[in-house]
Amino acid sequence: MGTRTRGWLVSVIALAVGIVVAIGLGSWQLSVKSQPAPVPVADEDQAREQVTQFVTANVGKMLSYTPTTSRSDIDEVAQLLTGAADDEYHKTIRTKPDGVTQSARIRNTGVESLTAGEAKVVAFIDKTSEAADGSETKDALAYRVTLTRLDGNWLISELEPL
Repeated sequence: MGTRTRGWLVSVIALAVGIVVAIGLGSWQLSVKSQPAPVPVADEDQAREQVTQFVTANVGKMLSYTPTTSRSDIDEVAQLLTGAADDEYHKTIRTKPDGVTQSARIRNTGVESLTAGEAKVVAFIDKTSEAADGSETKDALAYRVTLTRLDGNWLISELEPL
């Protein structure tokens, strides 16, 4: 076989291999792209409803206390928390003023972002503080509540004032 014939043979084989690889990649891409895209978690009404209900039911508990708040009440709220939110809650309870009752009511919520493992919900809160002398202060606040899913359960991982 001559040098010229060998060069043509190598070129034809390389071209044939390239065509086979291109057909294989094209077929794979066609099969992948023909499958429907998964629905994003944020587009699922049930998932959005679940996180907003969790925030509505539990953030008020985290921001409320009385002079007689019991250890069992604190432990109940602490089970809903993780990370920075847990640390902040325990710090707040340890340093709360004597004789002050604070209550928080969630006025409205909105989902900012939602994935399978994390959610950010904006909560609008009416907070009332009443001192032992009967004086009362009312505040309207907004918080970004970060939720983290651990073992299938949502937990509050951060509470950021807006």
